Amino acid sequence: DEVERAVRRAEGRAEREGVRGKALTPFLLSALAEETGGASLETNLALLEANAALAAEVAVELSDRPP
Repeated sequence: DEVERAVRRAEGRAEREGVRGKALTPFLLSALAEETGGASLETNLALLEANAALAAEVAVELSDRPP
Protein backbone atom coordinates (compact mmCIF):
# COMPACT_ATOMS: atom_id res chain seq x y z
CA ASP A 1 0.00 0.00 0.00
CA GLU A 2 2.81 2.40 0.88
CA VAL A 3 4.56 1.89 -2.46
CA GLU A 4 1.32 2.23 -4.37
CA ARG A 5 0.58 5.56 -2.68
CA ALA A 6 4.13 6.77 -3.37
CA VAL A 7 3.81 5.82 -7.04
CA ARG A 8 0.49 7.67 -7.32
CA ARG A 9 2.03 10.78 -5.75
CA ALA A 10 5.02 10.60 -8.11
CA GLU A 11 2.73 10.15 -11.12
CA GLY A 12 0.60 13.09 -10.03
CA ARG A 13 3.68 15.24 -9.65
CA ALA A 14 4.87 14.27 -13.14
CA GLU A 15 1.48 15.15 -14.58
CA ARG A 16 1.34 18.51 -12.78
CA GLU A 17 4.87 19.34 -13.96
CA GLY A 18 4.13 18.22 -17.52
CA VAL A 19 6.84 15.57 -17.60
CA ARG A 20 6.39 13.26 -20.61
CA GLY A 21 8.17 11.05 -23.09
CA LYS A 22 11.69 9.87 -22.44
CA ALA A 23 12.00 12.18 -19.41
CA LEU A 24 9.16 10.42 -17.58
CA THR A 25 10.96 7.28 -16.36
CA PRO A 26 13.97 9.07 -14.82
CA PHE A 27 11.63 11.62 -13.27
CA LEU A 28 9.42 8.92 -11.73
CA LEU A 29 12.40 6.97 -10.40
CA SER A 30 13.77 10.11 -8.77
CA ALA A 31 10.41 11.20 -7.39
CA LEU A 32 9.75 7.70 -6.08
CA ALA A 33 13.14 7.66 -4.35
CA GLU A 34 12.21 10.95 -2.67
CA GLU A 35 8.76 9.65 -1.70
CA THR A 36 10.20 6.48 -0.14
CA GLY A 37 13.20 8.05 1.56
CA GLY A 38 15.57 6.19 -0.76
CA ALA A 39 14.09 2.73 -0.16
CA SER A 40 12.94 2.40 -3.77
CA LEU A 41 16.44 3.25 -5.00
CA GLU A 42 17.92 0.47 -2.88
CA THR A 43 15.29 -1.93 -4.21
CA ASN A 44 15.93 -0.92 -7.82
CA LEU A 45 19.69 -1.40 -7.38
CA ALA A 46 19.13 -4.87 -5.92
CA LEU A 47 16.88 -5.72 -8.86
CA LEU A 48 19.54 -4.45 -11.28
CA GLU A 49 22.16 -6.68 -9.64
CA ALA A 50 19.85 -9.70 -9.73
CA ASN A 51 19.07 -9.11 -13.41
CA ALA A 52 22.79 -8.81 -14.23
CA ALA A 53 23.51 -12.08 -12.42
CA LEU A 54 20.70 -13.84 -14.28
CA ALA A 55 21.92 -12.44 -17.61
CA ALA A 56 25.40 -13.80 -16.85
CA GLU A 57 23.95 -17.24 -16.09
CA VAL A 58 22.00 -17.22 -19.35
CA ALA A 59 25.09 -16.15 -21.29
CA VAL A 60 27.13 -18.99 -19.78
CA GLU A 61 24.43 -21.52 -20.63
CA LEU A 62 24.16 -20.25 -24.19
CA SER A 63 27.93 -20.23 -24.67
CA ASP A 64 28.12 -23.91 -23.70
CA ARG A 65 25.70 -24.93 -26.47
CA PRO A 66 27.02 -26.06 -29.83
CA PRO A 67 26.25 -23.72 -32.75
